[in-house]
Amino acid sequence: MDWKKTLTVVVCVLIIVVAGLIIFSQVRKSREGFIKEASVEAVQREIERIQKDPNIPPDVKANLIRQLQAELARAQAKQPQAQPTSP
Repeated sequence: MDWKKTLTVVVCVLIIVVAGLIIFSQVRKSREGFIKEASVEAVQREIERIQKDPNIPPDVKANLIRQLQAELARAQAKQPQAQPTSP
C-alpha cells in the first residue's frame, strides 16, 4: 500500500511540472507575439492619439507617453536594420 501512495505522489508531481512547463511556454510565446506586433508606426500613432485626447489628465498623459516611448525604443531595436546593397 505504501508504494501506491508513493507512485501517486510521483505521478501528481510530474503532472504539475508538465503543466507548469506548458503554461510557461505559452506565456513566453504570447509575450513574444505581443512585442512583435508593436510596430514603430503603431506606437507612434498611439502616442499621437494620447497627446490629442483632452480627457486624459496631464500627469497620466505624461506617464503613458513615457511608457510608449520606451516601447517604441524597444520596437525600433527589434526591427532588422536594412543592409545597404552594393551596385
